[in-house]
Amino acid sequence: MQQDNTPILSVICTSFNHEKYIKECLDGFVMQQTNFLFEIIVHDDASTDSTAEIVKDYEIKHPNLFFNIYQSENQFTKKGVNIWYDIMLPKARGKYIAICEGDDYWTDSLKLQRQVDFLERNKNLTFCTHRYKIFYENDNSFDKNIHPLNQNLDENIEINKDVFFKDWLSQPLSAVVIKDDLLDALSKYSYFKHYRDYHIFYFLLQKGKGICLNFCAGVYRINDGGIFSGNARNDKMKTAFLINEELYLYTKDYRFLFLYWKYVFVIIRNMEGFKLFLKSFISNFNFRDKLKSVKYFLLALFDSIVRK
Repeated sequence: MQQDNTPILSVICTSFNHEKYIKECLDGFVMQQTNFLFEIIVHDDASTDSTAEIVKDYEIKHPNLFFNIYQSENQFTKKGVNIWYDIMLPKARGKYIAICEGDDYWTDSLKLQRQVDFLERNKNLTFCTHRYKIFYENDNSFDKNIHPLNQNLDENIEINKDVFFKDWLSQPLSAVVIKDDLLDALSKYSYFKHYRDYHIFYFLLQKGKGICLNFCAGVYRINDGGIFSGNARNDKMKTAFLINEELYLYTKDYRFLFLYWKYVFVIIRNMEGFKLFLKSFISNFNFRDKLKSVKYFLLALFDSIVRK
């Protein structure tokens, strides 16, 4: 496979104050066994703990693997900056991009080899994921299930837009993505106030299909320090409502409108949520979209009643 000294794949890892977890994450990178060259780019976002020192130690021990970025000023808090698109991917040399945040980790030394082999054999795919476990930091315990749930563990799962709207099969820690397609998906971030992984994989699926392979090779950590996973349930629902609203308004894909109304039913239980919904609906939806919303309001209402 390898033609020259250019890496086939770049691992990108964002980290901030992950001193408790980063060693486990980096060990998952360096243990990878491949028949191709890969590089590792860790972006330390001006951590105030010992994260940067730990990352630097790995870079010293593996100088041909690590090509890290150390910030003196936090970039995540800056308006208009997307760390992957603006900082990390311009430095990445690989055809493929593997993603893992500093508090998650990989558990299979053949993970990258298996995913790249599959993508090389299936040129119609834009990304490849795999199954994973969830670790609850507060309880110091693993979820008993292998994720994604409600799927046949003996089969690969093709991911298209219909599947995307039914099940979340695209956990970033499990993803290997074609770099050019990822750049295209990320290029749209400036159009959104609430850009998330959800946006990325939707736009990737506009370029082609994905696949979730039937092996488990990583751990997704849920803890209070996470950007999204540790938020209160009510805050999650409000964010999900706003995400689906802006995606609908940008794409006019009415499946987002269906999800929009489903989240409305959750947050409308309190007055704060109702005010958010009313202000947003009146301000952002034109007359035609308000009329079309009636259909998806009824569909979401029916779905909510049936599932109750």
